[in-house]
Amino acid sequence: MSKSEDVKIKETLEPITGDQQVYASGAGYKLLCVIDGLVDAYILSKGSTYKWDTCSAHAILKALGGGIIRLDRGLEKVRLTNDTTRFEIDIEYHQPDTDDYTSEGLKWCNTGGILAYVNKSVAHQILNSLSTMK
Repeated sequence: MSKSEDVKIKETLEPITGDQQVYASGAGYKLLCVIDGLVDAYILSKGSTYKWDTCSAHAILKALGGGIIRLDRGLEKVRLTNDTTRFEIDIEYHQPDTDDYTSEGLKWCNTGGILAYVNKSVAHQILNSLSTMK
């Protein structure tokens, strides 16, 4: 994750990550770390990546049995239904996340943050932990 990630997220994940939280620069590099198995997941709570940052890594992660989901939708699903067994919340590339954008560039932003993973049980554990945040 990024050193600039929300402190609440870092603290909330400490019980499951211990001192194993890894910080690095560059979304592409962090996604490659997930693909290569160097880390279990990549969490970004901000909408600071774009569709072109995640599309190729997403395809590789899908081929490995994982994926990239919109973090906000994943958390909302857990809070509302307590169901993380089905992931129908993948990032969508064929349309913008919202019609409420201030520039053409923001139109293709991953507005809800992302969670990249190979192992679905890791994604479940992260979503369950983060869903308790206020």
